[in-house]
Amino acid sequence: MKKYSFCFAVWMAVVAAIYAVIYLLSPLGSYGLMWMTFVALPIYFTSGANPKEAPNYICSMLAGLVWGLINIWFTNFLLDAGLSAVAANAINLLLMTIVSVGIHLAFLSKTWFNKVPMIFGGLAMTFSQGGSNISVIAITMTCGILIAVSYYYGGRWLEKKFLEA
Repeated sequence: MKKYSFCFAVWMAVVAAIYAVIYLLSPLGSYGLMWMTFVALPIYFTSGANPKEAPNYICSMLAGLVWGLINIWFTNFLLDAGLSAVAANAINLLLMTIVSVGIHLAFLSKTWFNKVPMIFGGLAMTFSQGGSNISVIAITMTCGILIAVSYYYGGRWLEKKFLEA
């Protein structure tokens, strides 16, 4: 078990290092958003990490980006209407959470847009950038999900090599 665990740690580190070099040398690196990769990755893992559902996580993250933009717009609308920042944010979070979670759980639960934790991840990353850099966020978070999938398959391969031998 220790040999498997060590090899899995090495696998994860090598994949992350290769990714970091490629990402940072690409045009994406100039945005300083590589950290968002490591927001998407644990959401995927803690939500079950089923590789067959990777499209669900990607689509749900993209939906989260849209919800983030809607939330920013609605908060600004409420601020422009004269509400305080506290009131505008509280009303926004109350109404938009009911609407977004309700839509995804009640109406989209059998679609690729059914991973609410990833929706919140995309929404939060949109907030962190004030609604800017949406395409960079989408690419970066998608990379996080794809890295998690590679960890899953690497882990399964290592299990066969070390634990089932």
